Amino acid sequence: MKSELFGTDGIRGPAGQFPIDEEGAWRFGLATARHMARGGGAVYLGRDTRPSGPALSAAVAEGIMAAGCDVIDLGVLPTPGIAQALAAHGGAAAVALSASHNAAPDNGFKLFGPGGEKVTAACERAIETLFWANEPVGAARGTLSPRPHAADEYVDFAVGTMPAGLSLRGLKVAVDCGHGATAYTTPTALARLGVDVVAINADDQGELINASCGSQHPAAVREAADRCGAALGLAHDGDGDRVVFVDEQRATVDGDRIIGLTAQAMARRGELDGQAVVGTVLSNIGLELWLREQGIALHRSRVGDRNVWLKMLELGAVIGGEPSGHLIFRRLLSTDDALLTAMQLLAVVAESGRPLCELAQQVALVPQAVKNVRVLAKPELEGLSPVSEAIAAGRALLNGHGRLIVRYSGTENLARIMAEGPDAGLLGQVVGFVETAFGVAGLATAAA
Repeated sequence: MKSELFGTDGIRGPAGQFPIDEEGAWRFGLATARHMARGGGAVYLGRDTRPSGPALSAAVAEGIMAAGCDVIDLGVLPTPGIAQALAAHGGAAAVALSASHNAAPDNGFKLFGPGGEKVTAACERAIETLFWANEPVGAARGTLSPRPHAADEYVDFAVGTMPAGLSLRGLKVAVDCGHGATAYTTPTALARLGVDVVAINADDQGELINASCGSQHPAAVREAADRCGAALGLAHDGDGDRVVFVDEQRATVDGDRIIGLTAQAMARRGELDGQAVVGTVLSNIGLELWLREQGIALHRSRVGDRNVWLKMLELGAVIGGEPSGHLIFRRLLSTDDALLTAMQLLAVVAESGRPLCELAQQVALVPQAVKNVRVLAKPELEGLSPVSEAIAAGRALLNGHGRLIVRYSGTENLARIMAEGPDAGLLGQVVGFVETAFGVAGLATAAA
């Protein structure tokens, strides 16, 4: 049966199961080229380190070439680097093979249009229609051209975004590459800027991608920073579009605090157009209040980097992001980029002459309780008793002194529950009510 292929960030699922298998990859390549390259132009193709990547990449390339379109193969490269290659050199589209922060058995297809922007929902629907149409292939065939120095070109681009004359010499940073696509690019770029880099999980062992490491498991880089005596640590997810830090006191510095500190620095330099920043419905109220004190307005979008980007375009904002560590700096690139984000925050630290722990504590975040529940299906929450009743009861308990947000993940079979407010104990109680309700409704399989 046909179903919606695209989630909030491309198509994602278990590798080897349709559509994340060679047949689905070929169909995706063919449909993408037929829709995106109708007026000519090549399609850029890159991937992270997952074991399923080479075969899926080859199948996507075959589909693109079967549509008569040329392929430029970038090899292993962070997802934002793939988008940047398209933006820098021109072309019809770019495809990144990755399941982002998911474990190694998953993979997926992320799609970018001209300029390196995530494609629109309308574009996704058109490609999905072509994906299922299974129309015959013509005689014309495109070519495949490798671009062996793509990673170095991306590093050159990233290093070139730093303010002239700014040095990071003397700063020792532990970097967790999560066995993913940033294993070469982030350590190389930071070293060129003078950083003493101690890299962990910086290899091509894609079968270990995101496994107890990377941005979702900051304990790994925290321990590495302690071992090597690094001032700071930073961790990426598998495809390099998100980053979190650990500071000198080994506290985690998430996307909300990174947004706050970089926005404040941009405002001070006169670079924050409209004194506006874009977050999401999950952005901490503490960030909003702190930005307001700086004369900066926080505007909220729905969850997902594409939604953040669209809100940025609507408002003319130059910075936006999510608590998870996805940040977009519009003047630099049209998509979220973990390396650029890391460099921007390190620049703030260097310019201020103050430790990150001191800077981060300025952004006083309100307690949040978060729980992910793995679910069998994703029915509408409004009509799902007893979950809807638990949500109503939870909000009544908060009594106007907090927020409760329950939503389904757009990339995994998860229900995400977030409660926010001043009473941490009450938040845990509220989240527990809703988690239990998913079990009572027969949807929950296990805590994620």
